[in-house]
Amino acid sequence: MKVFLLTATLVAAMGAMAQENGTELFDESYIHEIRITFQESNFWTTLSADYDNAMSNGTDVPYRQADVTIDGTSITTVGVRQKGYFSNWGAMGSLKKPLKISTDAFTLDQEYDGIRRINLSNGFQDPSMMRDVLAYKFMRSAGITAPRTAYAKVYINNTLWGLYIMVEEVDKRSLKNWYGGQNNDGNLFKCINNTNLNWQGSSISQYTDEFELKTNEDVGDWSRFLAFVDAIAASNSNFETEITPVLDIDKYVKVLAADVLMLNWDSYYYHGRNFFLYVNPQTNKIDWIPWDYNLAFSTSETDVIIDYDQSEVKPLVKKLQLDADLRGRYFNAMCELNEDFFTLANLESFITTTAALIRPALMEDPNKFYPSISDFDQSIIQDTWIDDPMMGQTLVRGLKEFITDRNSEVSQQLIAHGHDCTTLGTDPEMLAEVNLYPNPFQEKFRIRTRETMERIEILNSQGQLLQTLYPNAVELTVSLAQYAAGIYLVRVHTAEASATVTVVKE
Repeated sequence: MKVFLLTATLVAAMGAMAQENGTELFDESYIHEIRITFQESNFWTTLSADYDNAMSNGTDVPYRQADVTIDGTSITTVGVRQKGYFSNWGAMGSLKKPLKISTDAFTLDQEYDGIRRINLSNGFQDPSMMRDVLAYKFMRSAGITAPRTAYAKVYINNTLWGLYIMVEEVDKRSLKNWYGGQNNDGNLFKCINNTNLNWQGSSISQYTDEFELKTNEDVGDWSRFLAFVDAIAASNSNFETEITPVLDIDKYVKVLAADVLMLNWDSYYYHGRNFFLYVNPQTNKIDWIPWDYNLAFSTSETDVIIDYDQSEVKPLVKKLQLDADLRGRYFNAMCELNEDFFTLANLESFITTTAALIRPALMEDPNKFYPSISDFDQSIIQDTWIDDPMMGQTLVRGLKEFITDRNSEVSQQLIAHGHDCTTLGTDPEMLAEVNLYPNPFQEKFRIRTRETMERIEILNSQGQLLQTLYPNAVELTVSLAQYAAGIYLVRVHTAEASATVTVVKE
């Protein structure tokens, strides 16, 4: 049953076009319902044993056959297994382990709403049940390629198992949403272990303990990946020259800035994990795709210039921050995110609306990690000490207080490093000449600028990235014929400036 929360956010969402795959599944305006049915009565013992054996043997966790009903639509013979690492074993005796559903594990090409994998996150060590959701929402609103999320009440064999967060799988289907049908056939690498991204030689076997090729496995082309880690190993004096041809540096510094803003230490800059690398066929450069934000909004202390102990150096970040030009681009990305996107003005309405949506479902959750609903209420608003099942008395950052405090901290840190965000801006004279017409439009509109457009991003009103174009021209016709009527954002980037224009499709 769909439980709707009728708010301004929902009204806006209804007027916008979601992405081609997962339009219904990742509708964030209501709580979805997933019912999993196993034939075996000892299904949980089997799932847990499968997971434990795979962790012990270093093998993949096998799927077990089940039937699934999602929002009233039944799908037979699908695969279900436990997933995760810290969120799984750290949950200890709890039944609320993270799960993964594969619609085509036993039935070739079977899909639901264009999706074949559904990740169910359990909200481990997150009394707000919102860190993943808010992190991805913030990044998408800033034009960062990031997964979508939604909430679901999960039942197993007609027993309510709990409230879960559905997180979009990074695979061919999400790549199609982000890059279009002609540019989703590049090589996708998943980081599967802690890594420094060190050069370990030209043999692929030296990297397979840290990375897994998730697309085009039969061809097995690791050449751009090898070029990437080779470039990271370049001397400090040659680093920028070597890295910019193989890594989309502007996309990466934005992800790095987002991670540091959210104190997401469980990422590359500290732990060296939780990301994907995609070789974009259009640019032949690597795009950095963020992943796993349940431990963001932490109590760690990280300056915008990361101060490592020698044993924790991550060469990509260190060399980027040592290079004056790249450090400036990183600082500019930090300014943009901190002033325009990671703010209560941008996120508070979403936080408040989402909290109201999920609170009743969380109260019903028999396996929630924090029995007192006051822990949830406090974690939305302000810092609080809670009794964590694993860590004991623990300080948890309140989402709204965290954003306010971090805005101020980062602003002061940038000033301390001699970077003035007020000089970031763009040339207003040039931006005034970004012409987009007609507006409103029916199927197509045209963009004209004075300077060469390097990149154009099309987003819907929910902040979801629909298309990225690389025109390398001063004039371009853009078609949104495949999308529904509604409000869209068009972000135009040149070498020196950027501008965002709102357009309306009739």
